Amino acid sequence: WRERPRDRAIHPTRVARARRLLANELEKFRAALTAPSPTCTVLGVPLVSSQCEGVAGLSFVQEDVLRPALPGRFDLIRAANLLNLGYFEAATIQAMARALCARLVPGGWLVVTRTEGEPPLNRGTIFRWDGTALDAEVTFNGGSEITSLIQL
Repeated sequence: WRERPRDRAIHPTRVARARRLLANELEKFRAALTAPSPTCTVLGVPLVSSQCEGVAGLSFVQEDVLRPALPGRFDLIRAANLLNLGYFEAATIQAMARALCARLVPGGWLVVTRTEGEPPLNRGTIFRWDGTALDAEVTFNGGSEITSLIQL
């Protein structure tokens, strides 16, 4: 967890609670990853809906954006809660966008979303890659904060 100045300003109570949790419980959490613990339970959380299982031609892969492991090019790539200025500098986001575009077929789609706020709201932009340029085609809930950064 990386504390951000914006979080301290907007959610000071949450930040203070997170600091206490990390200081008091982090070692217990880490220990529970490798051995049974009376105070912590480790659960696997699926990141993909079970409705996607068994759909012909559909697959989901987790990999490092800047070090792709799965070969091939794709019709659609979804980058959710990844490409945002709270995690990365603008230059890194641009490098990641270039790497993702290199993985798209011409005419492919790049979906960039971020969940933020209370209650949670998804903001995003759907881009189309024409083989040389990335154009914003659709925005929802105000669009992605990085739209102007990655229109290549």
